Amino acid sequence: MININNKKKLAFTLVELLVASFLALIVLLLISLSTIEINKYLKVISKKYTISNDCKLALVRIVNEISKNSNPDQDIYTILELTNNKISFLTTKISENTLSYDIYKVDITVSKFYQNKSVLFKFNKEVFWDFNKNNSYETSEEIETKQINLPVIKEVDNADLNFSKIGNMIRVSLTTSFTFRNKNYTLNYYIDIPVN
Repeated sequence: MININNKKKLAFTLVELLVASFLALIVLLLISLSTIEINKYLKVISKKYTISNDCKLALVRIVNEISKNSNPDQDIYTILELTNNKISFLTTKISENTLSYDIYKVDITVSKFYQNKSVLFKFNKEVFWDFNKNNSYETSEEIETKQINLPVIKEVDNADLNFSKIGNMIRVSLTTSFTFRNKNYTLNYYIDIPVN
């Protein structure tokens, strides 16, 4: 004969339920906090990516403007002036009429404008045929002047575009700083252009 009354009842006590609920609450709290931290991190990454992309576009644009007028393979390629915001150099182009080299002078000056947490760089570019070979513009010489706006670098506190000489290279560098949730960040980019 089987005794039915000897079967044990499986159940949780009140203390066990409270401990389990408390542990589940702690796990949920940790998951929530980690999700908040991940979201903060992703927002910083997103902001860095946006600023980084703007910086690269601006650098490529100005390097293209310098490169398309420079001919560093020629002996005449000479840097006449190089400061943080200005570069001036002589270069040569093959004359279509005489198949000889014509000397050109290129002046590029960069200026910076602030626009509500954004920075816009503009540069004035002057190119003229240095017919008299005296490194200065005269009224008889043809001059091409244009002002170019680089892409706006958004959501930054500051940005600086500089020229410098590193060995036999011209370095065009762009440094940006921005603040996110009371932390300061800095991004540095540069491109080196070979010269003689």
